[in-house]
Amino acid sequence: MTYDSARSRMVLFGGDGPNGLQGDTWTYDGSTWTQMKFASSPTPRDGPAMAFDPARGRAVLFGGHDSNGRLGDTWEWDGANWTQIPVTVAPHTRFWESLAFDTQRGKTILFGGDHVQPNDLGESNDTWEWDGAQWTLRLEPGPAARQCRRDRPSARDRRRASGGRGARRADRRKRGHAQALAPGL
Repeated sequence: MTYDSARSRMVLFGGDGPNGLQGDTWTYDGSTWTQMKFASSPTPRDGPAMAFDPARGRAVLFGGHDSNGRLGDTWEWDGANWTQIPVTVAPHTRFWESLAFDTQRGKTILFGGDHVQPNDLGESNDTWEWDGAQWTLRLEPGPAARQCRRDRPSARDRRRASGGRGARRADRRKRGHAQALAPGL
């Protein structure tokens, strides 16, 4: 779920419900939930990450998992329709990753998650940037590998990747169980 600041509403996609994986999109304006209908949308899934890009007026969705395993697709929602974005380079398939928009740099940032890549399986600590056209891997060292969710902005306008499964006990003590990613993130 993410907040669509261009249309002043929350956007919810998918999840794991009482009847299995969901592939529906809902918006919430503070008083009413509305189910949206589209000609195309992401497949039903649990554990995708979403963030809103206010510069382009689009919600970005990446990954998750379905009954066949982890997903690595990129979708954008413009308030009326979902569009799958074809990419040549992307993060490895994963779920339970964090996604947040960096207002200072104008990019959507993806961190961590539970991924699959050649000869490697499990929590990740890689960082990727989405500029609306392509994913770019950032090579700076980051927090220890973990599955996490994006947290609310703190009072200092920072986003935090908090704990998550796989965060080492020593890492949680050292960082107070939360890692500030960057101003504006």
